[in-house]
Amino acid sequence: MKGTRHIRGAVKECPAAVPIFRIALATLAAVSTCTATALAQNTISVATTHSHAGEPPSQACKEQVAVLTDLLSIFPTPVQWKWVVICDDAAWRRFLWLRGVETDSAGVSASPDGASEEIYASTEIEAHVTCVRGTTLLHPDSKLAGADHVIAHELAHIVLHTRDEGRAERQALLWMREREQASPAVAAKQETGPNPGI
Repeated sequence: MKGTRHIRGAVKECPAAVPIFRIALATLAAVSTCTATALAQNTISVATTHSHAGEPPSQACKEQVAVLTDLLSIFPTPVQWKWVVICDDAAWRRFLWLRGVETDSAGVSASPDGASEEIYASTEIEAHVTCVRGTTLLHPDSKLAGADHVIAHELAHIVLHTRDEGRAERQALLWMREREQASPAVAAKQETGPNPGI
């Protein structure tokens, strides 16, 4: 997705990538998590810095999970996948830091060419895990960062089993266009802004 960098360990080029990803997830899990079964054999977990282990997730986390669950029912979805909604930006920045991505206080990272970019999701294809910045699901900071676009893009990586950003983006845009054509009301919602009740 233009303006978005997805962090994925290149297992073939860097065998340490998957363990680093798992360490990052394990560290976030220790902060506070809740897991629920989603569609098919998928699971959705939440990670947050705002509640203690064993406490129920916040209302915002529940709303973020609801948006993700709705989107997973709309787009093609893998049979077995683990989704982690990282509910607050402090936890998201910590996740990125554990992955070795340096960000400023707003969570913006510098790309190799020096341009700033926001990171909205991270998919590890071989580990069958996608982490999503939860605040993006409810309050996207641009049209390209809308919940449907971010999730469609990540699902394209998964379904196509590709790390190719251009290929995933083309597929995501195709699915979104098909969705808009099937329901003109969807297109109208996208024009007026985010709706957590998609």
